[in-house]
Amino acid sequence: NYIAWANDFGVKAINAASRTPIAFVAQPNDAMDSKSCRCSIVWYDATTMLIGWGDCVQMCKIQQSGKKEVMKITHAFRTDYTICGIA
Repeated sequence: NYIAWANDFGVKAINAASRTPIAFVAQPNDAMDSKSCRCSIVWYDATTMLIGWGDCVQMCKIQQSGKKEVMKITHAFRTDYTICGIA
């Protein structure tokens, strides 16, 4: 029930059923230049998304916060190589 997309500034996620925004995950400040390395996203499961920015990987989880859905970065790490895709 969720839709996510990326642009040069970050990743946006919405609840497709209610058409309400859930989150904006900004590109890490020290990530590689977005023009030379595009963002890569994949849904790991129904509420968990993996985001690859250059040499950075972020795991985000959609959670309930009261009556509102929010997305939080639960894990993040760096690699020694450039991420071309994530699966």
